[in-house]
Amino acid sequence: MNEGIHFGRLEGELSAASSPVFSRAIVIGGSMAGLLAAKVLSDRYNEVIILERDELPDRPANRPGTPQDHHPHRLQDLGKSILEKLFPGWTQDLLAEGAYDREGKEMHLISPLAALQFPYEKDEGCSRPLLEWVIRRRVMAEPRIRVLQGHEAVSLRTKTAEDKVTVTGVRVKKHRGSDVEELQADLVVDASGRYSRLPTWLEEMGFGKPETEILHARLAYSSRYYRIPEHLQNKYSTVLIDGDPSLAEGSGVFSPIEDGLAETTIYRAGGHYPPVDPDKYEQAAAELINPLLAEILAQLEPVGNPRGFRVPECRLNHYESMPAWPIGLLVIGDSICNFDPIYGQGISVAAAEAAELGKALEEVGSATDAGWELKLLQRFGTIILPAWWTIVVADLRWPGVNYEGPLSRRGIEFCQKYLDIVRKQALQGGDMELFGLLMSVQGLDKRPSALFGEEAVRSILIRCKQAVWLEDELEAGETLGVFLERNLPAFDPAS
Repeated sequence: MNEGIHFGRLEGELSAASSPVFSRAIVIGGSMAGLLAAKVLSDRYNEVIILERDELPDRPANRPGTPQDHHPHRLQDLGKSILEKLFPGWTQDLLAEGAYDREGKEMHLISPLAALQFPYEKDEGCSRPLLEWVIRRRVMAEPRIRVLQGHEAVSLRTKTAEDKVTVTGVRVKKHRGSDVEELQADLVVDASGRYSRLPTWLEEMGFGKPETEILHARLAYSSRYYRIPEHLQNKYSTVLIDGDPSLAEGSGVFSPIEDGLAETTIYRAGGHYPPVDPDKYEQAAAELINPLLAEILAQLEPVGNPRGFRVPECRLNHYESMPAWPIGLLVIGDSICNFDPIYGQGISVAAAEAAELGKALEEVGSATDAGWELKLLQRFGTIILPAWWTIVVADLRWPGVNYEGPLSRRGIEFCQKYLDIVRKQALQGGDMELFGLLMSVQGLDKRPSALFGEEAVRSILIRCKQAVWLEDELEAGETLGVFLERNLPAFDPAS
């Protein structure tokens, strides 16, 4: 079949690499999720094509397909460890490109409960464009991977046999063009992100649309770059000032990145929008619950005007619960679930999904193994659920934030109150072990059951001298175990 687009690959180019099992995979979208998926797929597919709408920059730079890349990004430890396995030494690449070495610099965590200061552990500060460029450069160096820039997927190619639908490739066209060409593939992975057209494509194929949970976060943040003077360049690693969300108080972040610059962000949820007017930006920083950010900004030189970004809603598509699924199709990253970006979970969840994809491919004997794609999406669900539940619980503290979905309101309110107790003990009580547990669960390094399991809740409340509180929260005759089972998700795969 004439596929229209050819790369002229020679089989001999791959002789030094591991032997692939499958022929071709196509990844829709050159996002971080798409890059990580392509890297994993290249171990098992003879050819991996990334379809990317943008013409990609040769150096770290903002691009239209990532409108949030002007704003701060961070990786949880889970994501960092997976990236290190996929791209050994990638943090040295960041440092070689001017990333900020945070190790030993001052970390300030300021909240209504306490103000903490401690030296930062080993880490690198960088912009999203630099992070993506470093990973993209590694991916594009893989001999089996090609990036088709300036092209977008129009629809999926399919065939039907014995009542089974198989995705056989993608119809593509140049961005803003009209001529449609076809690419054949054994596997298509949708990594096109928050605005994925997969729900529509599935409905057109007769599979219906997935059930969806929606968090109407109405989040907005305003970010600005500053040049750091020499006398401050080795002082701060990060400054995080958290307001009380129940009072609609804003939060702010200061974080040095590459080339002597710092990113600053002021953010709120629930429809309260921080300013993008340069004359009002630093005044907004001064209105935070602590003056430290404003004091720092007064010593810095602004670089450009503030830029805003709004996230009206976050959405979880339950593809894993669909009764039937096409052969040869997967979805990953924000195309499944897009998170409130403030918590820095999106890239780490995508990395964990890519790692799980790698495990699944090792288990698949051939491209025709029945049902492995849907089973993998179910495994993705166990990765996504803890992160999704965390942001729902956190963001519903803001007035003006609403949630549509099956999560128990009683369970959410219970966990909000419980977390208030835990934070007070950790921050005001100086319980750093408990603080570390809280951060590990929020950072996806530990399952939520380490904090919200029955045994954990009882022991932590005793530790916080708040065991009586539990009696007031439970109904007459109700046990904690029954309450948690009915009102919290089943986080652990075995449960």
